[in-house]
Amino acid sequence: MQRLAFVNGQYLHSDEKHITSFDRSVHFGDTGYETIFFYKKPFMLNEHIERLKRTLISIKVPAPALDATPHIMDYLIKSNAPSGVGYVFLCVSSGAINKRSLVCRSHPPSIIIQAFPKAYKHAEIAHAYLQPENRWLTPGIKCTSLIANAITALSVPNGALAIYHNRKGYITEGTHFNICVIT
Repeated sequence: MQRLAFVNGQYLHSDEKHITSFDRSVHFGDTGYETIFFYKKPFMLNEHIERLKRTLISIKVPAPALDATPHIMDYLIKSNAPSGVGYVFLCVSSGAINKRSLVCRSHPPSIIIQAFPKAYKHAEIAHAYLQPENRWLTPGIKCTSLIANAITALSVPNGALAIYHNRKGYITEGTHFNICVIT
């Protein structure tokens, strides 16, 4: 199925060119992102946008105007997940590179918004393994360089979940999922 994505001001189909291979997200993972669940409407959208802005400040990427984001997300969900259930991947990179330098940022940020259908299946999880936080000292910064998460997820038996805990013993999140406790 061909899907739509919003890339730097344009709606593009999944088989169209999206970003240059010289984007800093490819070279450095120099990108802030949020994954936002949709069930007819976005879950905690304002909180996700605020966290994305905090991430962009932390990695020194100028935040693009995000005022139209709710309308773009709604259009993409309707196009790609007609049931209204899915998730949106909102990504802001620091743009293309002129030279391969960690500090040289001369292009405007790239913005990519994608929507995916997601059917909820309440499967039982047989095992979850607590893993020490191995990412870095600032796990609240949501950037796309997730190799530590991938290594941790692959370190537990197939079908099990890996859940991070910090140095104080508090659960922070899963390797590829959030944790929400309702009491």
